[in-house]
Amino acid sequence: MTVAILVVSAALFGGVLVWGMLTLLYWPRLPMALGPVTLHGAIYRAWPAIVSEASKMLTSELSADELVGQLLESVDLEEELRQLLDKRLAGVIKGAAEGMPLVAAFVSDELVESIKGQVMKQALLLVPEIKKTFVERAAGQLNIASVVNEKLSSIDLDRLDTLCRDVVSSRLGAAVSAGAAVGALVGMVQGFLLRLFA
Repeated sequence: MTVAILVVSAALFGGVLVWGMLTLLYWPRLPMALGPVTLHGAIYRAWPAIVSEASKMLTSELSADELVGQLLESVDLEEELRQLLDKRLAGVIKGAAEGMPLVAAFVSDELVESIKGQVMKQALLLVPEIKKTFVERAAGQLNIASVVNEKLSSIDLDRLDTLCRDVVSSRLGAAVSAGAAVGALVGMVQGFLLRLFA
């Protein structure tokens, strides 16, 4: 009978202990004083430190140059520039020639296409330098740490509370059962030792 009581009480203690520890991760959301002890969910209490560490981690993992470079690589800048010049260059050349009547008489469609081809060729040679300059300037303006910090700090605590409860609740049953099983095992060992040395 003593062994059964030890097993059941240890199983209960183990289960309640695990349940309490997991619950204290997110409960209570706001600090609550119980005499000399103040309870406050560990996640909420540590949220500013979590935000700070996450932004440090992401900043060290992501370089602004890399991020902007990857973004720029997803755009075919040469093709975009070619299409833009193809649409506008002929009109610009003809418009400039119309401002000079003497020159306009000599500007044929073939000459416009020839000039357009030469300008496009020279402009496309500048694409690697344009990309490099853009990456350097954009990366200098992009502060990953402040972006991450701002986004994480703006997370609604009600949403965080719901997320924490969902994550913990889905695993709570298994964790409490494991705690109860360990407690029961401890109770059996205690009962066995009690009988052995009694």
